Amino acid sequence: MKTSFIWGISVLSVAGIARAQTAAINGEIAGTVVDASDAAIAGATVSATNGATGYRQSTVTTLEGLYRLPVLPIGEYSVNVSANGFAGYERDGINLNAGSVATVNVELQLQSVTTQVLVSSGVPVVDPANTDVGSTLSANAQNLPLVSRNPFNFILEQPGISGHSNTEFGVPRLIDANGFLDRVNYQLDGSNNVESDRAGIRLLPISQTWIQEIQEVSNDFAPEFGNTVGTVSNSVTRSGTNYLYGEAAYLFRRTPMSARPALLPSNQPTPEVNVDAGFADAGGPLIKDRLFFFGGYEHVKRDLPTPVTVTPATVATLGLPANFANAIPFSQNVTFFIGKMDWQLSSKNRLTLRFNGHRNDSPYNSSVIGGLYLVDRTYDFLDRSYAGAAQLVSIISPNAINELRFQVPYRNESQDRFSATGSGPAISIPGVANFGNSLDVGFRFEEMTPEINENLSYNHRSHALKFGGSVRAIRDTEVQATAALYTFPNIAAFLAAVDGVNPRAYISFIQTLGNPSMRYNSLFSGVYAQDTWKPRPNITLTYGIRYDVYKPPTAIESSPFPYSRKFRTDKNNLAPRLGIAVGLGKFVVRASSGIFYDPFQTDMYRLALLNNGTPSFFAFATTPQLPFAPTFPNVLPGFHRARTSASRASTRSVRIFRCCIQ
Repeated sequence: MKTSFIWGISVLSVAGIARAQTAAINGEIAGTVVDASDAAIAGATVSATNGATGYRQSTVTTLEGLYRLPVLPIGEYSVNVSANGFAGYERDGINLNAGSVATVNVELQLQSVTTQVLVSSGVPVVDPANTDVGSTLSANAQNLPLVSRNPFNFILEQPGISGHSNTEFGVPRLIDANGFLDRVNYQLDGSNNVESDRAGIRLLPISQTWIQEIQEVSNDFAPEFGNTVGTVSNSVTRSGTNYLYGEAAYLFRRTPMSARPALLPSNQPTPEVNVDAGFADAGGPLIKDRLFFFGGYEHVKRDLPTPVTVTPATVATLGLPANFANAIPFSQNVTFFIGKMDWQLSSKNRLTLRFNGHRNDSPYNSSVIGGLYLVDRTYDFLDRSYAGAAQLVSIISPNAINELRFQVPYRNESQDRFSATGSGPAISIPGVANFGNSLDVGFRFEEMTPEINENLSYNHRSHALKFGGSVRAIRDTEVQATAALYTFPNIAAFLAAVDGVNPRAYISFIQTLGNPSMRYNSLFSGVYAQDTWKPRPNITLTYGIRYDVYKPPTAIESSPFPYSRKFRTDKNNLAPRLGIAVGLGKFVVRASSGIFYDPFQTDMYRLALLNNGTPSFFAFATTPQLPFAPTFPNVLPGFHRARTSASRASTRSVRIFRCCIQ
């Protein structure tokens, strides 16, 4: 578990304001109501109305003239203010992004002077209401060219973030945020979207077509957010409105439209790099101002060939088929789908339901693909994910709002043998070629992580109090791949072993044996309390504390290996946070500091349980000089994928253990 202490100071002009990140998937409108003499008006009624959905939320101003309308669905709003003895006030065109706080200060005129004040807002609202630094990528910005069709690559468009994009549907790698590598808390509609076993890997792939906006917090976020020392990246899905809308498109690319791969030898044919992607989505009302729907579908089929750098002459010398020198025809066949409903149950309760998922079939895949790794080292990667989520927002009183979020995501991925995968042991000749069989076949990973988040917001005079917590139960099942690997010093030694002249010409042999399956459960939970205080209209002070507990899987007390007998649960993860924002005309000055905790990766505990010193699963390694070392191409009993032959003729006839493409 990593701990980080971060402090920072920033100065932002109005045109470059970073939106506040005080709510996961909603926004907030806040401000003051005063009269012409700048005296606070208490008891004024302030209402915000979303013109696209008819949603309306109201509150009253405090003795200091302050008001807050939190947990508002993102969209465009109009604000209405009324008070006894004063003319009405209306301001429209207020756009809310996920986590944004739009500061709308109102000056009411006496009713005898005017009857109504109308203001149209088309410029950015001065925003001294947030203390952290981040940004929001809107749907318009997502219209930028994105050849990968992978919205996770948009994180590289955020300020202060660097890394390498991903041409597939995974997350970019080597993400540097706040000086930490791949420490990203990915979220989907404010709920967790990170695999527990590794750092910074998304749990649920998503389609670009149904993302409304992407919210990113890169520095000193409020106590509400945790589980990372780097950055929070939250993808917010689209919703239906009172206006029926839809879109459909077909995107394609053909091989002549693309340049040859840079590493492809000049004497090799250009591999197929075709892309076919089609999508459609629609949203609209089922009951005006009450019930809305959104649905989307996308299918992507594309070629992602990877050049092989082993020469045709070397391939021929090894006795392998000539097409092993061609580029590996790695490809993807991916389907995304989503269904979503937003239901205004009553004037005080709003419910959102979402179900989404994806399916991916990816043959010729491998953990290391191309280069010196030939086609028989590949496997068929099957990936499935499904998630159901709900959000219930309840207005308890004009000054109290409760938000409850619940999500159950499921992920299942496996690496299976298919027609191109070799059989028998894997073979490695360092600096020459790697072939014979895949070391990754048999791997399987399942994760189900039901999660619940509870947040209560309460306004008290100049203070906006917020309390909440989250519980995420992690249920993992993993099967580690088992394999056998012979390593030879050179081609001549390998051929001597194949011909039976010297079956012990290898330099090392390693094989995994036993039961590689493991089930293990973890529990991540946290609570927080925070206060956003406005001692003056242009000053915001956010402070609070967060406490997280990360409970690892249950250890095996009878393990021979001491470190597998007991796993300690760290219970001192107190994380105080403090931030201030001061509005100075057209500028906002922000300063903040805090302590942040990064949860452990559960795969560390899986390995400790799997390799606990018992003979149920272990790796056997030897050199050919030892008397019990196997003779090539034999493997140890119990290796269920082994297909051996002591005959030189039968071995050569299948060209190294049936590794050819069928």
